[in-house]
Amino acid sequence: MPKLNFSVNIPSPPQKLMEILLDHQNWYQFFQYLKNVSVIDKTENEITTQEEFGFVFHRLSHKIQQQTIFKIKDYSIEAKIVSGPLKNTTSKITFEPLPDGSKVNVYLDWNVSFKYKFLMPIIKPRIKNMIIAILFKAHTVIAS
Repeated sequence: MPKLNFSVNIPSPPQKLMEILLDHQNWYQFFQYLKNVSVIDKTENEITTQEEFGFVFHRLSHKIQQQTIFKIKDYSIEAKIVSGPLKNTTSKITFEPLPDGSKVNVYLDWNVSFKYKFLMPIIKPRIKNMIIAILFKAHTVIAS
């Protein structure tokens, strides 16, 4: 399955970035394809969400639903998609404190069902830039 690993420096502290990224009710401002998100279960170190995404590509529109479990640890967020076309996709985002912000390390291991492989050429080239844009949008929220 496709893997993606990269790091980026963001001029915001790790705790603030994590706080923004874990505020699921505000994800709409970061994910343009997100149509709905609801928190199904929440404990101190784990959150389960149900998400619905909608895509339009050359007059082709498609909606997908998925459920994701997020595990929160000191300066890291691990996620596993447990239902939907990306079932068993995992990610880990770690945040290293820097004097002027955070070094954010992203590890993504995709698992795409056969029915949705046609989306990979659309999604794969954009995912790294999308994640970096989300992190900088989170910084903008923190800075304002």
